[in-house]
Amino acid sequence: EQAALPFWSKPGVDLRATYVLSTRWCLVLSLILFAPLMLAPEELLKAFYPPEYVAVAPLVRIMATMALFGVATGPNAGMLKALGRTRWILFSQMIFSGTLLISAPVLMERLGVLGAALAWGGGGIVLNLLFSLPLVLRGIHPVDSAYIKIAVAGGLALLGTALAQGYWSQGPINL
Repeated sequence: EQAALPFWSKPGVDLRATYVLSTRWCLVLSLILFAPLMLAPEELLKAFYPPEYVAVAPLVRIMATMALFGVATGPNAGMLKALGRTRWILFSQMIFSGTLLISAPVLMERLGVLGAALAWGGGGIVLNLLFSLPLVLRGIHPVDSAYIKIAVAGGLALLGTALAQGYWSQGPINL
């Protein structure tokens, strides 16, 4: 995101084309990284941490999903900076902070650390949607048929893998 900022700030650059290209490639590459975090967090945690860390596998799934949502919306903060929309970034960050201040205590009281993850994730979704709004209105954001095809193909591949994993393992995966 930050690497593209000087490029996007130059006059004459096709902002939509470069934004679409970077968003699609980031989404494709992130789906590759996301799959093991979503489908086998227990095995990854066992490989790198002591056995007691396996209990946080549901949190890994939540955090990975929220991170993937951020990637799927593209490098929107960098594009907003290139367009000089820093006030919108500040406004969006304030809404994100307010969302966390309201939702985190309630969710944490009821769900503990899982509630904190859900509050952060929900706030992140709100933040990315707010960041994307000016880009959608300017026709820069890549929500088109090709983008939707990539997202659907990735989702179907993950779903198929999860179903196969549940079929061939000792029990269905807990999504």
